[in-house]
Amino acid sequence: RDYFETGTGAASLTGRGLANYSNRGFYSFGTNINSESTFTAEEMSLIRDLLLTVGKQNKLHESILKKFYINSELKIASNLILRAHLGKIIEDISKAIQEKKQVVLKKYHSANSKDIKDRLIEPIKFTDNYQSLAAFEIASGKNKYFNIERITSVQTKQTSFKNEAKHRFSIPDVFGFSENGKTYDIQLTLSLRAYVILKEEYPMTIPFIKPLKKSGRYIFKCIVYDLKPVTRFVLGLIDEIEIVGSLEFKKHLKDHVEKILGK
Repeated sequence: RDYFETGTGAASLTGRGLANYSNRGFYSFGTNINSESTFTAEEMSLIRDLLLTVGKQNKLHESILKKFYINSELKIASNLILRAHLGKIIEDISKAIQEKKQVVLKKYHSANSKDIKDRLIEPIKFTDNYQSLAAFEIASGKNKYFNIERITSVQTKQTSFKNEAKHRFSIPDVFGFSENGKTYDIQLTLSLRAYVILKEEYPMTIPFIKPLKKSGRYIFKCIVYDLKPVTRFVLGLIDEIEIVGSLEFKKHLKDHVEKILGK
């Protein structure tokens, strides 16, 4: 390339136009931007992971992350990542995964067992939006998902992984539940209010929600591994939701309500 001096730095005449390298920044003047200049989803995921781990020491870390999430098409709850407390938890667990060290999730609030206690685990992998952690729990001997927001703090042990051969990772459903051998078809028609609440409380549902033309309502259709969270959601907004399917879910909901009324 040919370079020439400018008032603020050097410039080069490239095949696509004039690029200026200066102490104020990088400027490119051209119209043809090919696909090679666009990050793939895999490349963006790698950049994100690097920023959340080794890039954490750089003072520009947070401002880069903010711009990254604003300009990317990845379905990531950026406000979750950038919260200092949760960011520290993610950083500590990421390091433990790299070093293959056991971790104690301090005072984990479990919605299933309805208790608050420490959980000794071997961390495996985060879900794509960093809402959950896939991990092997030592006490139960099972692979489970742990919600990041329910972790009070993290204690990394000096003990290395002892159960790596048992580690399993499967993509959880939109409510964060792992595959357990059974699936359920869910199809709901949502009011605007129900739509807003669903996508805010469960961001992974967003790709499965479509607007219904000229009705002002939305259709939510997906497959889940557990009916508990969708049952709670429907009962909490029963006047805002129409249950389209499946018959199995309708029966489950009917039995659940009868059980409540029976009590």
